[in-house]
Amino acid sequence: MMRGQIVGWTGGVLWMSAVIAMAAPLDCTVEWQRRIALDAAVAGSVSAVKVILSQRVAKGAVLVTLDPVPLQLAMKRVNAKKEALAAQVADRHEALVRSQQLYAEGSLSGVALAEAVAAARQSELAHRRVVLKRERIGHRLALTEVRAPFDAIVIDLHIDLGQYVNPKAFRRPLLTLAAIDRYVAVLALPVVRLGDVALGQRLKVVTHDGPREGTVVWKALEPSVAQATGTPALYAVHVQFQSEGQVLRVGTSCRVLVP
Repeated sequence: MMRGQIVGWTGGVLWMSAVIAMAAPLDCTVEWQRRIALDAAVAGSVSAVKVILSQRVAKGAVLVTLDPVPLQLAMKRVNAKKEALAAQVADRHEALVRSQQLYAEGSLSGVALAEAVAAARQSELAHRRVVLKRERIGHRLALTEVRAPFDAIVIDLHIDLGQYVNPKAFRRPLLTLAAIDRYVAVLALPVVRLGDVALGQRLKVVTHDGPREGTVVWKALEPSVAQATGTPALYAVHVQFQSEGQVLRVGTSCRVLVP
């Protein structure tokens, strides 16, 4: 290696060391950037559980399925009723057209024509109600599949095959997801230090397996950590960062380097 290369490399190491030395390390805790508890939106028995704890799931993936048979039977009944009412609407419309012709010819009274109009409208309203009922059942059928709202990892699971769930009952959610590869480093700063960080500011987050680039995404407006009397109030600051391909343990300590 040439002397100039050695000097340049040494100078780069010294410069990086100086930058790190200038940055004040602040203790923080690793938390999920986004987590969500999912529950069934309709009542029913669990017919399939398609995930396990710590499994990664893609957005839109089916996680839990409720027994769809009761709603499928209801859909068949409403479809049959819809077809019958559609035929009735067509028949009464034809009858109304004939009644209007006869009335124009003077062969039908106004009362009879009004009855034909009322019968046609009644059939149309009944048909519309059945169409709306069919849409509601279709919507509920879609809800028998609990899907992942985003790319995530399963961090909690409380469901068994055959278990009956009711969204109106107070109980634990079916499962909990956390956004995959996305975390926040949670700092607790006194008010005099809040000015050292700004929303959108890029900071380095150091975890047990190395440093990562992070961004300040939230600063609390109220004290977030209870303190003993006489000690300064602490405010939470969230620094978002990514850890692609490696799942970090939430609650573990980390450090954020603040200039």
